Amino acid sequence: MNLEVKNDLLSIIDKVSIEYGPHSNAVLITKLHLIRSLISHYENKELINDLINEVSLHYARTLPESLRDRLPSVDGFYISEFDFEESNESIKKLIINIDSKNKLNSLSSNKWYIYIIDQYDRFRIMDVPVSTAELIVKRSYINTSHKKTLLIHPLLLEFKTDRVKAAGEIGIIKDKHNKIAGALINNKSGHFKPHKSSLNLVRDYLTKLNVNQDYIYGVNIG
Repeated sequence: MNLEVKNDLLSIIDKVSIEYGPHSNAVLITKLHLIRSLISHYENKELINDLINEVSLHYARTLPESLRDRLPSVDGFYISEFDFEESNESIKKLIINIDSKNKLNSLSSNKWYIYIIDQYDRFRIMDVPVSTAELIVKRSYINTSHKKTLLIHPLLLEFKTDRVKAAGEIGIIKDKHNKIAGALINNKSGHFKPHKSSLNLVRDYLTKLNVNQDYIYGVNIG
């Protein structure tokens, strides 16, 4: 990426910051869009990392106090108390166990999905894609024939007694040939509140599915 293009990208962020404020949702959404675009074109890792650090700081400034404390792990698992609502059959059909690159490639680019890695090392994703704007500015729901259900990580558990190693949100990024160019992951889960170290588990899992580890970027929440 030449200096002119880099400056153009930074000027976009500056314009949004001036119009909406430096800590606004608009700036966060803009930075996430730019990160995804840079990854899809295999562009400027230094700038990508700078933007990711800014996004992490943005979350640190704006997250509610209840989401800031990371829970300690117990034997490598994260424990959290919450009201468990067992998934109905319609919701269970939306859960994908990502155990191959083909399944990973079936996910939409430029969308986000919630994920967990459970005690059986299953990488479970809810096949309910949301846009970057939806991810940031509003709660998302699953619409089934039964009822409207809030899109939350506990729905990915098979049983209430299941334990979780990692949880958060993932965006698969594809290149112009619709091939996986990389991934953007975070550890944002209000129920499980996993430590930033859990991102390494997700990175390792994706690497085993032949995603280029150099283009798997983690955003620490908290």
